Amino acid sequence: MKYVCSVKEFLKCYFDQKFNYTLDKLDFAHNANLDYLLWDELKNFCNDNLQNDAELYALLSDMHRFGKGVDKNEKVADVLLMQGVKRRSLFCKNKLANQMIDKGLVTFDFGDAFFLLSECAKAGFLPAINNLAWMYIKGCGIKKDRQKAIDLYKQAMDGGSVFATYNYGLCLVEEDNQDGIRFIKKAAEAGYCVAQNYLGKWHYDQNQYAQAYEWFKKSAIGGNAHAFKNLGEMYHNGNGVQQNDDMAVFCFHQSVLHGNDNAKRHIARVLCKEEQIFDDVFDAKNNLPDDYVSDDE
Repeated sequence: MKYVCSVKEFLKCYFDQKFNYTLDKLDFAHNANLDYLLWDELKNFCNDNLQNDAELYALLSDMHRFGKGVDKNEKVADVLLMQGVKRRSLFCKNKLANQMIDKGLVTFDFGDAFFLLSECAKAGFLPAINNLAWMYIKGCGIKKDRQKAIDLYKQAMDGGSVFATYNYGLCLVEEDNQDGIRFIKKAAEAGYCVAQNYLGKWHYDQNQYAQAYEWFKKSAIGGNAHAFKNLGEMYHNGNGVQQNDDMAVFCFHQSVLHGNDNAKRHIARVLCKEEQIFDDVFDAKNNLPDDYVSDDE
């Protein structure tokens, strides 16, 4: 086993305000440039430095929440996250607010999340400013105020948030201001896979298939399930690439593995069979073209 980057470098990536990764979404091979991560060493590193860095509670919490190197345990994860909140970690407060929002989407109770995000936003924490803008856009816990949301997105964008740059651009596009594409492209060029997929779809809708393929490919390498689905459509229809149903099925299969269950019906459509997925049939490195496999592999 070996590191491509050190534990400290990984932690810097994990707590980078521009990307605000969470372990359930983080593809170590691509996003963190890690071939292997010795979880025991990371866990020990966190435990040894908790007194000096309260944000490490968030990482330990995620390890327990998603079963990364430890037994999966939601209760332990919640306790650890609250310990970070009690120690005034803005990162932990923002993460707790996100969890409250997820629950609030069912219970319609967003008050505590809004309070936490407002507190973090006043301290200049960029992910919280971006999330607070989302609450104003959706009217969750506060009266809808689109202009307030746009102002917050711009504030976070000016501070360097890639998420906010994409969201700001999206707001402009929704107002038929095509200058928004420039901001979405900026986020895509910074590596945000959601922005890359959006840009690919934008090019695709204009029949600019070569550009669409490149952006979908970048987004898929970043782990975006919808980008895999879009690549599958391109291979199935032969738009911008040589028609290849084997590659189409592979891409749809990867979309499923990355969380998009709806891609199963696309596999069924191509194979004209029942919606069945055989995980051992498709091997990424044997089926992907050479230029598809990232430099990390």
